[in-house]
Amino acid sequence: MMYYQVEWWTTASQPEIQVVEMKWTAVPTTLTFSLAFQGSQSLAIPMDASAANMRNALMTIGATTNTPMAFPIGAVQVTRTAINVNQGYQWTVTFVSAVRNQPLLQMNLVTNTGGAGVQGRVFEAVAGVAGGTSTFPGTPEVQVITLVNAAAPITGFFRLAFMGSTWSTYIPATGTAASLAPFLQTVLQELSTVGQVTVTPATSANFQPNTLAWAVTFLSVVGNVPGLAIDATKLIPATTVATIYDGNNAVQPNSGAWCSGADPACPDIYTYVRIGEQAIGYGFYATNVPTVLTYTATGLTAGKTYYASVTAKNALGLGPRAAASPVSVIPPLQVPSQPTSVAVNVNTGQSTSLLASWAAPVSNGGNSILKYTVEYDT
Repeated sequence: MMYYQVEWWTTASQPEIQVVEMKWTAVPTTLTFSLAFQGSQSLAIPMDASAANMRNALMTIGATTNTPMAFPIGAVQVTRTAINVNQGYQWTVTFVSAVRNQPLLQMNLVTNTGGAGVQGRVFEAVAGVAGGTSTFPGTPEVQVITLVNAAAPITGFFRLAFMGSTWSTYIPATGTAASLAPFLQTVLQELSTVGQVTVTPATSANFQPNTLAWAVTFLSVVGNVPGLAIDATKLIPATTVATIYDGNNAVQPNSGAWCSGADPACPDIYTYVRIGEQAIGYGFYATNVPTVLTYTATGLTAGKTYYASVTAKNALGLGPRAAASPVSVIPPLQVPSQPTSVAVNVNTGQSTSLLASWAAPVSNGGNSILKYTVEYDT
């Protein structure tokens, strides 16, 4: 059975918004914490830091005496909100310049004296979006697969799964990353949940001997996707370490480090990895019968530029997207439709007037209603 998937989207961007929360049931005497980003940690932040002081703490992460203006976090905006009556604070952090889906800031408790029920966390309120392109609804997810055994060359086989799929066929580990990449790509595309991917060798001067590494770019699945699963039980030697790196495990909890110090190649790996992003205004519709060849996308914003594509799917999975023609379309602003529930009634107590009433039209034409014109005649 074959069916079609229709997708539409805009290329608008959206800043990431994360919320830093510190709360308690009884006020501590002293409470400080730190936040980390891309392997660098802030100075201690007091429990009642103002929005300005929180912004300063974040924007000076990574700054040193020699590089005082090196701001890996970029420009941020911060607002502070109290939790109930003296039970903590929430700081809302908007990533103004680093517009993309960011890993969460990592919180670490520095000092805690007195008080009770102290809890801290960071959560994502709005996922950042760098902006889609005319050919892809957002930013494709990129994950890296590595097989490492510094003591001996790797042979044997491994297999992969994705989003609840069955295991793939076994993939040989004998050869170079470049020679194995085409077969690995074919095997992944045979999984029903994957669709189209590209697989390329990942390289690093810091790789240990006998390392095989590939970057997998997801071209069909949109947004932040789960990590691939890997079965390495048939790799030889049995001590071979198989790892899946994706954007969501980029930061080590409680330290903020992108990678552990024992893995010198990890920083290079994360030049490949990217968290997938879903475009602003993204929508899709999958037909359930192969004979349906049209679809009307509704709920669009008038005056915005939209892009669209259609993809065919059969029992083996999704094929490549076919771009629409023309490449983009702008739903036009139009005059509003007729007002609804129009009625005229006797104006009680008045013999020379009538009372007219109405409700807003079903469509405002993509713009706010400015006024209504009421007409009457004999």
